[in-house]
Amino acid sequence: MKTRNELVEELQAKAREDRGFRDLLLQDPAGAVKEAVGIEVPDTINLYVHEETASDRHLVISADDKMSEAELEIIAGGADGSGVWGSRV
Repeated sequence: MKTRNELVEELQAKAREDRGFRDLLLQDPAGAVKEAVGIEVPDTINLYVHEETASDRHLVISADDKMSEAELEIIAGGADGSGVWGSRV
């Protein structure tokens, strides 16, 4: 299974190469992830995609370390076959 960083890099590369995919990723992140890497993002996960520009930069910080076991399991991809964002289809 790919790591979160590997999946992000794969999605970023595809978005750079394919304007249609880039537009889909911005409009429907879960649908674009499913199309590109075959992962079904569950409704319990909010996936946001932002486009950086020369004047707009984004910094993502991790949540505090007080995550529940269930939240950690979702992020880590539990033994139930789910991945970084959800289950493979």
